[in-house]
Amino acid sequence: MNWNPIATAPKDGTEIILKVGKRSFRAKWDVIHDGCEDGDAYGWHAMEDSNYPKSWCDGICWASNSNEEQSRLPTHWKPLYASWFLC
Repeated sequence: MNWNPIATAPKDGTEIILKVGKRSFRAKWDVIHDGCEDGDAYGWHAMEDSNYPKSWCDGICWASNSNEEQSRLPTHWKPLYASWFLC
């Protein structure tokens, strides 16, 4: 299955495969910080520990992490079930 543009990714908590550079890993759009002044903050949250970029603090894609480095943003996605067909 082909990669889809990130703008079309589901943002309802569905686990998907994200592509960031040459990396791909399971992730979902989720509440990453609740109780902000303007409401909850949402973002990409990696579902596994091994393959997300180093710029994602604790597997979360932040505008800037603890080192003030911007997280590398995902560019593409595909449904989680698409990985079942990879050999």
